[in-house]
Amino acid sequence: MGVISSDVAGTLNGTLVLAQNGNSSTRTNRIKLKKSTLSGKGVYLRDMNGSIIQSGETLSLQGIRGNVGSGQIRLTGNVTLSQRSPQPLHLEVETTSMDIGRTLRLISPRVRSVQGVANSTIELTGSLASPRVGAR
Repeated sequence: MGVISSDVAGTLNGTLVLAQNGNSSTRTNRIKLKKSTLSGKGVYLRDMNGSIIQSGETLSLQGIRGNVGSGQIRLTGNVTLSQRSPQPLHLEVETTSMDIGRTLRLISPRVRSVQGVANSTIELTGSLASPRVGAR
């Protein structure tokens, strides 16, 4: 399995239910999030619920929902940690009532004058090293 970069390192706290199925060659691991928090790199997600399933070198995000700032976020899709995969990244990030100014300040603290609330669906595809971003 590939190594996850320290650029995405963080802390996951809360109620985590771990399950494992199959033998060593077909093993899948599931982490079920229940009212969990995820923090790191200036991001704080709270009340996270859903499942992360690891099968081989692929992580699947299923029904992950939570709160960020004053808004909500939903994550679904797959991330393949192997560079051999033709499409190692396919994620959909849906936000509701997201505070645009606060979110931009997480990326760049110098952003001061942006205000508003956004609802959006963003699709990330391609590779982890060079993702393509699309919106609906």
